[in-house]
Amino acid sequence: MSLEKADPQTWRWVERPDFPVRGDRVERLLRELHLARIKDFLEAPPKNLRAVGLASRGQTEVTVVTPAGDQTLVLGVKTGEAVYARKGADGPVVLTEAALPDTIAKTLASLEDRRLWSGALMEVHRVTWGPPGKTWTARKDQEGWKLSGPDQAATQQPAARLEMALHDFQKLEAVKVVPAGREPAAGAAFELELFDQAGNSLLRLGEGGALGKTLLQVDIRAGEKNFTALVPQAPFRQWQEEMQRLTTAAKPGGPAPATPAPK
Repeated sequence: MSLEKADPQTWRWVERPDFPVRGDRVERLLRELHLARIKDFLEAPPKNLRAVGLASRGQTEVTVVTPAGDQTLVLGVKTGEAVYARKGADGPVVLTEAALPDTIAKTLASLEDRRLWSGALMEVHRVTWGPPGKTWTARKDQEGWKLSGPDQAATQQPAARLEMALHDFQKLEAVKVVPAGREPAAGAAFELELFDQAGNSLLRLGEGGALGKTLLQVDIRAGEKNFTALVPQAPFRQWQEEMQRLTTAAKPGGPAPATPAPK
């Protein structure tokens, strides 16, 4: 698998250019490789490199390509709390953290970006959410977010609190994504829409109903793309409750009460 950085925020899978890559997970893997340290130096190199998994092609091999040159790490057989390793074809055989091969394998197995939305939080200036007829709207201003809802209820939240809820929304991942999805229907059981400062829609989500006891179907429009996603019900409901808690301080009619910033 060859991963290439397309721009400061984006990675792509060279062999599968249409595959959506979680760039943050690639960056995290690079940090893990950068922080990896030698646990122990061997008194004498193994006579049989094949026996320790470091023959011509090791069990796990990673090459990082930089302007300063290429660096290759070869990982072999685990032994206790360590794993045999070699930097390049001519480097000494050492022992490093036993978890490193699993970290690499886990990252490569979870590269597909299945988030319901992966846009930039800083672009969001208005949010609407809730069931039909009972939706709430949050607008960003210099003091935080002003919320208004049914029966002219209003309140105010510090920027960090609502933006944390949006951050938690970005953590929601689909079990399965169908690219040729349908436009989110008006009047869905639950709706969410994100807008930028100019009023353009960044994301529109409509809840399409439960599938069994564990999955939920949601229809999404993000930019020019429509798709249907199957998401686990439990984390989605937890996020809905988090959004609902933002409105608990609201009072019907009148000006929004000021909410002190968290200390």
